[in-house]
This record gives sequence, structure tokens and C-alpha cells, in this order.
Amino acid sequence: MSRDLMIPAAIAGAAWATVALFAALGWFDDWTGLTVWSIAALVYFVPTIIAFSADHRQRVAICALNLVAGWTLIGWVVALVWSLMRERPQPAH
Repeated sequence: MSRDLMIPAAIAGAAWATVALFAALGWFDDWTGLTVWSIAALVYFVPTIIAFSADHRQRVAICALNLVAGWTLIGWVVALVWSLMRERPQPAH
């Protein structure tokens, strides 16, 4: 596995482990709860997924922001906008 994919893979693993723990504790009565939590975990990490798939220069910082402040709508939106921003090429002098 490439080094750039290690952080998103670890996040995905942690998200799925959390979902599996919830399932083992009986927090899901049926597949609906499991599906909802799985989709919610995926949507939560959309900014991180975009940043890593686009090879964004600040992908680790975007991931950190997503982890720390993504639970707030403002933090998630900032991480999403940041992950979608592209660097402007510097004009040649």
C-alpha cells in the first residue's frame, strides 16, 4: 500500500471497526441501522477522500481538520471546500 493511502485506509478501518462494535453491542436492530451508520461514516470522510484522491498538497491537514472539526457542519464544509481548491500555477518569470 502506498504511503499516501495509509491515512484514508486507517480512517476507513477505524470507521468500519466502530460500526462492527456497534453491531456487536446490539445497537442495530436490523440492517437499516448498519446501512445508515455506514453511509454516514462514508459521507463524514468525503473531504478526506477527495483530498487524497486528488493528491492535494495539504491532504494530511484536511484529514486532521475533518477528524477534529468535521462533526460540526462548519468544520466539515471548510474541509470540503479546502479539499476542492486547486493550486494556481505560478506564472513563469
